Amino acid sequence: MQRIARSPFFVSFNGEEPNERSRGESVDCSPCVLLTCVSLVSSVPSCVVCSGNHQRSIPKGHDAAIQKLKENIEAVTDDRDEMEDWIEEMSEKKKDKAAAAKREQRAEERAERRGLRLDRLREEAKAKFLKGKEERAKLRAAGQTVAESEEEDDDEKDYGVKDKTRGRPADLTKAEAALKKLKERIVNYEAQLATKDQTKDVALGTSKINYMDPRITVAWCKAKEVPLEAVFNRSLVSKFPWAMEVPPDWRF
Repeated sequence: MQRIARSPFFVSFNGEEPNERSRGESVDCSPCVLLTCVSLVSSVPSCVVCSGNHQRSIPKGHDAAIQKLKENIEAVTDDRDEMEDWIEEMSEKKKDKAAAAKREQRAEERAERRGLRLDRLREEAKAKFLKGKEERAKLRAAGQTVAESEEEDDDEKDYGVKDKTRGRPADLTKAEAALKKLKERIVNYEAQLATKDQTKDVALGTSKINYMDPRITVAWCKAKEVPLEAVFNRSLVSKFPWAMEVPPDWRF
């Protein structure tokens, strides 16, 4: 089985068959979700990757990146809920005291979460500021000329992290459009989170280079109107010039 797993045919078939099969499926989702599909399909031939020792160690910044995405999801979810409450309030034909009280309670809970997020961001900004200040002090002590930074004398407690409040649309139509965009942002963040977590120990670049026929990826991008540069970086585009001219309906 090990020899079969390393054979070019096995690698080609297992790397391409799921991708090729998905080409005929009709989808209606955002480009970010489509790119998530690309990444997950790239990781499908995991047995091939493992047999070729192309797994990677989990990046050092993985946990921090995951936490950042989760915080983004929480923040945008709060924005979505706030917009839904605003739409509910605008849609009321007469004042509902019970509903208004519930909206006020939810607003207080969102404000508390927003405060905690701002505190975390300020702590991160403070640590970065102090580290930079320490590095500049070391350079000066070594006799090097260091340009004065505006932050050097900046003693503000927020360290540049401001509380950005979101304005409320004046009419119901604009509010519903804004709500739709917020929901799309949540879906995009969740797609990024799924990709990053499920492919954390797989060298996706290796799959794209060695296990997946680039013509299928190029044709798929053209068919789904996904920017090619979002899937292949410049070095891969230059590596596979022969694959770039395939039509959207090219089949493996």
